[in-house]
Amino acid sequence: MLHALRRTGVLVALTAALLTGLVTLTSTSAQAAWTTLGQSGAQVKYLICKTAVDSGYGPLWKVTLVMATSPNYSGSATFRALRGGQIAGTNVLSARQGAWDVQTAYLSRYWGDKYQTSFGAGQISTGYGLGYSMTGAQSMSTVGYC
Repeated sequence: MLHALRRTGVLVALTAALLTGLVTLTSTSAQAAWTTLGQSGAQVKYLICKTAVDSGYGPLWKVTLVMATSPNYSGSATFRALRGGQIAGTNVLSARQGAWDVQTAYLSRYWGDKYQTSFGAGQISTGYGLGYSMTGAQSMSTVGYC
C-alpha cells in the first residue's frame, strides 16, 4: 500500500511538473504579440493586440482588449477609439478576483484611427491601488499583432 501511494505521489508530481511547463510554454507563446497597456506587478494586466480585417466599412483593425486579474485584485480600464481627434467608440473593461474581461473594438485603417486609454488596479484586501490618467492619442503602430 505504501509503495502504491509513493508511486501515485510521484505520478502526481510529474504530471504537475509537465502541466506547469506546458502552461508556461503556452502562455509565453500566446503573449508574444500582446502589447501591455497597463499592469500592477503580476497581479493585474491590461493587454491589447490587433488583427487586420476587411469589411464593408473598409479596412479595419480588429482590436482585442484583455483585463486579467489575480485573486484579491481588481482592475479597470477605458479604451477609446479616436477618429480625427473625436471619440468614435468606447470600451470599459473591469475584472476582479481572478476573472478576465475580454472585449473587441474596431478602428479604421483607412482613416488612421488612433486610441487613448486609462487604467487602474488595486488590492482588494488592503485597499491599496494605482491609477493612470487618460493617455494622449496613440498610434496603432505601437500595438502588436494577435
